[in-house]
Amino acid sequence: MTELLRGLDVSRHQDRIDWTLIPDRFAFAMVGITDWPTGNVDWQADANLQGCLLRGVIPGGYQRVNYGRNTAEREAALCVNRLAELDLLGIGRLLPALDIEPIDATPPGVDLAVWVRDLFAAWMDLTAGARVLWYTSGSFYTGKYGGLANLPPGVSLWPAHWSGSFSNPKNPNGDPGLAEEWAGQTPYRGSADHPALIHQYWNKATVPGITGPVDLDCLMPGVRLADVMQ
Repeated sequence: MTELLRGLDVSRHQDRIDWTLIPDRFAFAMVGITDWPTGNVDWQADANLQGCLLRGVIPGGYQRVNYGRNTAEREAALCVNRLAELDLLGIGRLLPALDIEPIDATPPGVDLAVWVRDLFAAWMDLTAGARVLWYTSGSFYTGKYGGLANLPPGVSLWPAHWSGSFSNPKNPNGDPGLAEEWAGQTPYRGSADHPALIHQYWNKATVPGITGPVDLDCLMPGVRLADVMQ
């Protein structure tokens, strides 16, 4: 199995984490900064950031956006402000991520492909063109959000893709060994202008120090840590 740099993503859903128990194999962590769907600050965000720094895990911040409640411009501003408040902007931090996931019902008049592009355009305006990750399912960005056309430069991908070599029927019980084989193997690799940099390859991991299941990530093959740093 190819050696890949490993990480995880955490939020209030993992409750309080004992970062002293996090294994050495995890080099980075994406920290949820916004509670869904309220839009409030994730109550574990600061503790998770401090835990990362204590453990020597490189942190980044991600925000799940709410196109059912806010304009793209408001979501971008909320994310930038939260990242700044939590000290997740600047040297020593991973690229931030905008997490775009389906909700129960798209509001009337909202064109998701247009909304997504307005979101990234607003981000670029607010940050003077800072690089950012787009987290979503690979099948969603290709089929639900208009693909990769007309995205601003500086948008890279963080696809969530848990199926493949470890999916049913080969792995009906979520065997961790088969999940590890799948790390970095997603076919959703983006494009030359918008490459996939991180792969979220499993969502049912058991990790010391964390209560309940947690998502696992890895850098895509050939991607260096420097490629995902601000």
